[in-house]
Amino acid sequence: MLVARNYHSRREEFDLAMTDRNRRVLIKVRERNNLDYGSAADTIWETMVAPLAMTADKLRQQHQNHYSMPYRFNFICIEDNKLKWTPNASTTD
Repeated sequence: MLVARNYHSRREEFDLAMTDRNRRVLIKVRERNNLDYGSAADTIWETMVAPLAMTADKLRQQHQNHYSMPYRFNFICIEDNKLKWTPNASTTD
């Protein structure tokens, strides 16, 4: 079930926020048409996790009915019309 599109805080953004069973799934999509400056996957860093978690907490506060629901981060990278999906990149319980 779709909860939000392009949900953002001051520090980070999710392209999609969805619910899968009893877990919130927060999806970030990265696309690269030109690989001169690296791949789409190269733009995802470990330092993104803390800002993503803060944005997830903001989303949880705004949707009180799902406040206690754990969440996971998924990344989707698109290059040369090929999609690579990284489920469960980070999770909470």
